[in-house]
Amino acid sequence: MQFDVFLSYRKTDDQGRSTRDSLLARKVFDFLGARGVRCFLAEESLARTGQAQYKQVIDQVLDEVAVLVVVATSPENIESRWVRYEWDSFYTDILSGRQRGTLLSYLDGVEVRDLPRTLRQNQAIPHAEGALQILF
Repeated sequence: MQFDVFLSYRKTDDQGRSTRDSLLARKVFDFLGARGVRCFLAEESLARTGQAQYKQVIDQVLDEVAVLVVVATSPENIESRWVRYEWDSFYTDILSGRQRGTLLSYLDGVEVRDLPRTLRQNQAIPHAEGALQILF
């Protein structure tokens, strides 16, 4: 597997319904992909991977990408178990010098002041006209 960007987002809510985050992440995936950026989007990239290998694949991709984008429409989704694991692990590796990388947030309806400290300290891009081009 070779990816440039890891898209971290909450796919389903507690009732198993697709979140707005997953729809927004799909827009980011399609936009960047059309420009040649190889993005890891769990629902696409894990389609052929068994559930037992999920964490192993996530860790492998986190080790290889240079950019992680947290895609979120609510502070609660940013703090969901897997999303938190992904961005926190990635940033910890950057701080420890284990890897070089960039952590970004792409937000719709979330204020920067409501982000966890780690994400507040990194660039956040609000979803609006022209924002995907800025992200690119």
